[in-house]
Amino acid sequence: LSFCEKRLTTNNTSLQPICSKALKRYLEIIETSVQKLIAERLRDKVLGLILDAGTEAGTHFDAVIAIAPDEANPRSCQRYLVCTAPLKIVADMGSDLMIDLLDDILDQYGIDLAQLCFFVHL
Repeated sequence: LSFCEKRLTTNNTSLQPICSKALKRYLEIIETSVQKLIAERLRDKVLGLILDAGTEAGTHFDAVIAIAPDEANPRSCQRYLVCTAPLKIVADMGSDLMIDLLDDILDQYGIDLAQLCFFVHL
């Protein structure tokens, strides 16, 4: 995030200058707020999880998307990106790591295992 302190960046914006430490702190506050909002929206709903993965420039990424019914439109669903996790060592992509990742997500968002009605690994 140090780009925000570079002269070229500050010269090309009308925003007030900010240091990378403050920017990181604000991003963490936003992340926490969004996670709480998603947890509230998923509370007590049946839902599914989709695990997708890809590799870019030698780094493997996992993404987990929660799918829940849309109460306003029964023919639709709500989708929430609940996790993106980079894995630098491809050998670490075993089932134990995936189970740990999913367990962390369930805990972080207060999702009970009984709420899950499907899981898809793309």
